[in-house]
Amino acid sequence: MYVSAVRERCKVMYKDFMAGREYAKFIEAEYQLAVSELGDKVRIMADAQTKGILINISGTNAVFIEGTVQNGFVASSHDGTEEIQCTFESKYEIAWNHLAPRFMTKIAEEVRREP
Repeated sequence: MYVSAVRERCKVMYKDFMAGREYAKFIEAEYQLAVSELGDKVRIMADAQTKGILINISGTNAVFIEGTVQNGFVASSHDGTEEIQCTFESKYEIAWNHLAPRFMTKIAEEVRREP
């Protein structure tokens, strides 16, 4: 119960982050990381907001493909053999695996106090 509440709270916070100016900088940095790993001819699936940011990045050689991605983008190599995800779900999973053991008690106490 508390774990799902924490996840939902984090998702709301991520969506708030997406609405801010820093999100564009974050996406540009994540895109540059993807290009450095996959090469400059990547295929991208993205939500509408993130796609708009990616299109405006100087020097983008990405090919945008149809697909359903929420809260970020998925980049794949030109031949489709490698993939990098930059979505709420992927970032949450990474953060959860690294940070949850240290902070779970504190987060659960905060969630319990909420109405």
